[in-house]
Amino acid sequence: MSRRVAFSRQSTGEWRVRGLITLVGLLLAYVSLSQTLASVVRQGNPERALALAPNDGRSAAALAQKLSGPEASARQRARASALARSALREDPTTAAAASTLGLNIQLTGDATRARRLFAYAERLSRRDLQTQIWAIEDAVARGDVSGALRHYDIALRTSRDASGLLFPVLATAIAEPGVRQALATTLLGRPAWAASLIDYLAATGPEPRATAALFTQLRRGGIMINPAASAGVINALVARGALDDAWRYYASLRGVTDRGGRAILALPRILTRRRHSTGFRSMHREAAPQSNGRRTGAGGFFSGLQCWRDAVAAGATAAARQLPA
Repeated sequence: MSRRVAFSRQSTGEWRVRGLITLVGLLLAYVSLSQTLASVVRQGNPERALALAPNDGRSAAALAQKLSGPEASARQRARASALARSALREDPTTAAAASTLGLNIQLTGDATRARRLFAYAERLSRRDLQTQIWAIEDAVARGDVSGALRHYDIALRTSRDASGLLFPVLATAIAEPGVRQALATTLLGRPAWAASLIDYLAATGPEPRATAALFTQLRRGGIMINPAASAGVINALVARGALDDAWRYYASLRGVTDRGGRAILALPRILTRRRHSTGFRSMHREAAPQSNGRRTGAGGFFSGLQCWRDAVAAGATAAARQLPA
């Protein structure tokens, strides 16, 4: 009888232990599943992610960042700051929480605390775009062009969204010679985003003269400017009526000047495949001086100011449009 009682007590104890282990396992599985679901929906719906995992610091940081947009009210910023602090308590390595808190604190006028928070955020991760944008603005405010471009480089290498925000700013800023020189130095290091910026400047840059000057610096440094980009700059200059600048850039691709001051054009590579095109032939007929009914020189001459102005206006755009894609 005593053996049966002992066995019964032992069995009851084992079932309690097993039940406790099962309960802990289910709890861990729930937490794991909640964290997984939260990570899936965090980017598009941080509110839902935080509801699924209330203790997930990254979801709290994502919601704090969303609430701290340019149009945020004082109440939204207060909630965002509270969420960011909570996120840092849950996960001190959340860079987005540190940068969001830094932004909101800076808006209160406490620049010293804001700087410490942004510095902490950058130590945690160089991939946080908000941190890099703050660093760019901070460097610009201090007149540190090289420092600003260093953070441009980091942002453009680590964030897919950075080019849409930063390319338009760079396109305008290169009108300043100091910025243009510093940017040329950066681009000569061949960062991964260089080709994309060159294409952007050629297609939509608001300062075609500055773009042409930048492209000239890059070519001198050994960077090849693709034919479509060169054609885009020439077209933009012609459209602005900057015919002198259009000609100088066009001629610089392969042109030289003889002792008489005439610009002798050796066909640039971007036009060699189209040298017999209608647009290019008409440009030469209009611009080249004639001698006894024959065109002078192997490559044709562009003699005198009016001649090459007419050449650019009449033919450069037509020839550029026929460039291979």
